[in-house]
Amino acid sequence: MDGSGMKMWLIKKFVSRRVKSALNTQGIGLHSKEDRFHLLRQDLEAVSDYLGTKSFFLGDEPTQIDATVFGVLAQFLWAAPGSEFNRILCGKLLNFHRKSISLS
Repeated sequence: MDGSGMKMWLIKKFVSRRVKSALNTQGIGLHSKEDRFHLLRQDLEAVSDYLGTKSFFLGDEPTQIDATVFGVLAQFLWAAPGSEFNRILCGKLLNFHRKSISLS
């Protein structure tokens, strides 16, 4: 391994350890993968139910809430195609999917 490869390996190890530690401290890292997806599905369903058929969360015009939710959901929709996150979002939660596409 050359010098730059060794640096990248060390950085990856350090960052990975820090992220795992942060997730465990936060609590989400203590759940199994299946439990995390179950919690995600419940959270997305709750927000989806609240949104219902409304165009935006707080009325007829988009707000910072809409922009924030769009920013998070866009990662699931376009940065992770075919992932479990994407399948959850494009499955039962089609109102999110339609609204995300209309906002883009």
